[in-house]
Amino acid sequence: MKHIFHIYHPAVVFCYIAAALVAAMVTRNPVAIGISFLAGSGYAVYLRGARAYLKTLRMVAVLFVVVAVLNPLFNHNGVTAWFYLFDNPVTVEACYFGLAMGGMLATIIVWFSVYNEIMTGDKFLYLFGKALPTAALMMSMIARLVPTSRAKIGRIRAAQTVMGLGAKTGSWRQRVAHGVRISSILMSWTMEDSIETAESMNARGYGSGKRTSFTAYKWTAHDFFALGLILCLSGAAGYMLLGPFPLFEYYPILGGSLFSGEQIAGYVVYALLLLFPLMLEARETIRWRIR
Repeated sequence: MKHIFHIYHPAVVFCYIAAALVAAMVTRNPVAIGISFLAGSGYAVYLRGARAYLKTLRMVAVLFVVVAVLNPLFNHNGVTAWFYLFDNPVTVEACYFGLAMGGMLATIIVWFSVYNEIMTGDKFLYLFGKALPTAALMMSMIARLVPTSRAKIGRIRAAQTVMGLGAKTGSWRQRVAHGVRISSILMSWTMEDSIETAESMNARGYGSGKRTSFTAYKWTAHDFFALGLILCLSGAAGYMLLGPFPLFEYYPILGGSLFSGEQIAGYVVYALLLLFPLMLEARETIRWRIR
């Protein structure tokens, strides 16, 4: 599906997604984490559809639960003991910190799913192919590996199921054997594709001279305006949330501020930054309907 960022310069797209990812990795503020997760989820649903998002959400939910549960079991920081497990205290502070870290991990995964939709391989290579040709190519291939492998697994499973060798048929030993067979086929298929890709690139002269781009992106007034707005919103949100204002702390005891005047302003600016593409989409939809 075409989206509004499809017509913008790759540098604008990269700055937006980089700001969203860096902010999700840096902040420990639970309100900011929630805003980022909701904004990323809304954008992911818009780009990929509810069904594809729910598939990602199932994996995200598992990781969230694992992090939220394991952190208080192995991290005993904090002064408020909730209960003791094997003579080790499970503290309230560690539980809240585990929830925050699980939410942060879930938010990062959601934003990476958005990244795969709006920052395509050709855009990434256009930005970094000349300066870092090998690294840019490797990153592009790695980003493409997951969806490609998922599609291959679906085709392999379908073929094996028709032959009565599906991973869900037979005894548990047969299921394990069928699963190993599917993994072996996937690895062989992936290695064969890698060899074909390497031979194709060698035949086309990759690395023999100065790299050019198939698509020529040009800067427009819309690109400069969008880039400037993204940078301004990123700076303002970062200053409001991480600047010299009261911060929420987990250790050694829960405390600090979450809803000071500066932080509320930071939440608003942060939400505007993350919802920027959706607001552009809404503006275009309204303009087309008015016409």
